[in-house]
Amino acid sequence: MLLYTVYGEMPADKLDSTAQRLGLERFLGYRPHFCTYINPDSLADTWFRAFSASPRFVRVIDVYEVDDAQAVPMDVVTWCETCFGANDTPAPNDDRLLGAALNADCPHATDYIVPFGLEPSRMWRFDVLRLLNGQLGELGLDGREEAALQHSMERVRALPREHGELFFDSFGGRVKELPLEMWYHIMVVAGLVPFVWSRVLGRRIAPELLDIDPWDLMRTTGYRRAQAGVAAWDRSLGVPAQFGHADFEAMRDDFLAGCDQLAHDLVGKRAAAAGTARNGTCFCGSGSKYKRCCMRKGLDALARDW
Repeated sequence: MLLYTVYGEMPADKLDSTAQRLGLERFLGYRPHFCTYINPDSLADTWFRAFSASPRFVRVIDVYEVDDAQAVPMDVVTWCETCFGANDTPAPNDDRLLGAALNADCPHATDYIVPFGLEPSRMWRFDVLRLLNGQLGELGLDGREEAALQHSMERVRALPREHGELFFDSFGGRVKELPLEMWYHIMVVAGLVPFVWSRVLGRRIAPELLDIDPWDLMRTTGYRRAQAGVAAWDRSLGVPAQFGHADFEAMRDDFLAGCDQLAHDLVGKRAAAAGTARNGTCFCGSGSKYKRCCMRKGLDALARDW
């Protein structure tokens, strides 16, 4: 099993921490690490999981290979409701509550907990600050990948200047200075996650899927709805607000719809560059008409076929 894990530094006491306040580390016996399965069949699903699971104080992204028996499945929504006191429920203090939280009844919403101290095989490590600053030398890129990912990271750095009106905190207030967590969110919607997905699975994908302009995804209706869902989920933690499995699934479906809209935009740009008409032969070389070939493909099909 491959796990995509986002690590955050434990904040200083003065910054406060929900995990510290609720005593989760003492209860669990280890510092919680939230991991998400890399779906080998879906770039879009992997992208959503990375997008929705980012904690505060992000520093490093890791990709691990672990024994299936060591990765405990957890239901994301139930876990959050139980551990963070939704509906005024106190922090868990009974093994039965933890057992109730760790279930896989909703497979699309299932992530994993890896016990702290376990030493799985690390496949890749990405230092967020190094990537943001264009230090890509440790990733083992070929020339094509380096050029595409470098360009994508340049677009990440430019996005707040070009589209500053996009960025709001969980409570709807305009963000004046972007925290590292928000930088991470912007990087996720750039070429970083497609690169991670392709490299750890041994699948080389088209440069267009690495050289992503984050704005191309962020302007889609699906992404904007998913972003609103993440904000609603954040606001529901620790307060008497409901955010259930149906809401999580809707957020996932919205994000995947945004990914497919991004794919259609990429296909349209490539067709225009190749001078391919709707009824013409598809530029991909399949021999089929464009309107019956790449014009119909979503993101996962492009990641597989291009």
